[in-house]
Amino acid sequence: MLDALYADDLMLLSGSLTQLQKMLQLCEKQAQELDLTLNSKETLDNLKLNGCDVYWVDKLRYLGVFIVEDRVFKIDTYWITSKFYAAANAICYHTKNV
Repeated sequence: MLDALYADDLMLLSGSLTQLQKMLQLCEKQAQELDLTLNSKETLDNLKLNGCDVYWVDKLRYLGVFIVEDRVFKIDTYWITSKFYAAANAICYHTKNV
């Protein structure tokens, strides 16, 4: 008689976090039906690429613009506009007597 069943690993691949969450919910439902216990509190090592750690980030600079984490594709243009206004104000300040 088995008191508890333990699974070694579970790998889920998804193209989006929304779909990944749906897959996790399906796994949770199936585990409850099979009377399995899932350990979600396990500490995972960082992902590695060429021996270096890969981290989750909220903002990524690519080709001079910031791509921001969001549910849809979003670009942060705040730093571009602030640099533009800083440059315009500097030009106005230095040319006010011309």
